[in-house]
Amino acid sequence: MIPLSGWLSDKFGRRTVLMTVAAGVFRARAADFQHDAAGAFDADCYCAVWRFAVLVGFYMSPVAALFVEAFPTRVRLYRYVVGL
Repeated sequence: MIPLSGWLSDKFGRRTVLMTVAAGVFRARAADFQHDAAGAFDADCYCAVWRFAVLVGFYMSPVAALFVEAFPTRVRLYRYVVGL
């Protein structure tokens, strides 16, 4: 997942991939909440967890590259580690 997400973010841009995945997470979670509100708690819950894990994997690859690219080279390591 992460190499594919990294390739997609290089090809289409980090913002596009992040916004697409964020919309997918929102849509998937909304569907899961509706499913849970109906009282159905069965094997579909395991599928929801896997779906969420895949979406988070797609989201984390561009985020790491985005953090590194957000700072100039001379302060990159310090800012990335400290989180400023």
